[in-house]
Amino acid sequence: MILKKTIFGVDKNPMAIELAKTALWLHTFTVGAPLSFLDHHLKCGDSLHGEQLGTVLRGMQDLGMLFQMGELNRLDIAAKSLELVADFTDVDIAEAQRSKTLAAEAQAQVAPLHALLDFWRALRWLVPGWPVNSAVKLAKLGDESFGPALVELLSPARNLAAVLMEGHIDGKADAVVAANSLPARIRVLAQREQFFHWWTAFPTVFKVDGAGGFDAVIGNPPWDRIKLQEVEWFAEREPKIAIQARASDRKKLIAELEKKGAPLWAQYQEATVRAEANARVLAKSGDYPLLGGGEL
Repeated sequence: MILKKTIFGVDKNPMAIELAKTALWLHTFTVGAPLSFLDHHLKCGDSLHGEQLGTVLRGMQDLGMLFQMGELNRLDIAAKSLELVADFTDVDIAEAQRSKTLAAEAQAQVAPLHALLDFWRALRWLVPGWPVNSAVKLAKLGDESFGPALVELLSPARNLAAVLMEGHIDGKADAVVAANSLPARIRVLAQREQFFHWWTAFPTVFKVDGAGGFDAVIGNPPWDRIKLQEVEWFAEREPKIAIQARASDRKKLIAELEKKGAPLWAQYQEATVRAEANARVLAKSGDYPLLGGGEL
């Protein structure tokens, strides 16, 4: 019961999550009891990349956008479902299944809010300079089609959360067509980078007004440099490069991959873009003020 009520965990690696569930279940093992349902507390995602709900709502207000405050009731409804999950002892399969059903209902409740937070975080990746506080600045973001698409999508009269869930705006104008391509693009980016929003992931812990939070946090900081290291990246993926004793020989082989236009070189180019976006967002998002300068 303590485990289901008070222990939470996040990791980017799905296998780490599964191993954590197994380890915790073994620590609380009861003869004849099924594997306890822990999916509501142990989740997969990038704990460094997420949005605070209050920050996003203030940003929407700056743009003059409407937000149905009643939508925040979804967090309370989800929290109540998850509190019921925590009250089940999972002494048999039926209770474990009931826990799973309640957790799925909670996830469905917060889905529109989660989509909104994904959208806000994804724009930080896609367009340097986001967020902005006026429609004039909005139109100038990105290329000549991206800005108008954002203006269309972020119209003050539009229910953004609903649009993101439905993924479609009626109309055939160029700006509408461009706007309709954004939700799918954002979903792909959010899934790839595993954005993790604590407010929608753990509604029993975090509150919109800033209250709540954990009593104790045990972390495994990402000690690796965020900056992509060319030689190290290729050495992990190409044995011929890895076995070279001299850095100059490794560089030479990498240059040959570039010259031939090898698929591995194209993958490296994509990884470089991702790493640069990752470093920029972490430095500029305001979440980590001490990462504002120097090498991350």
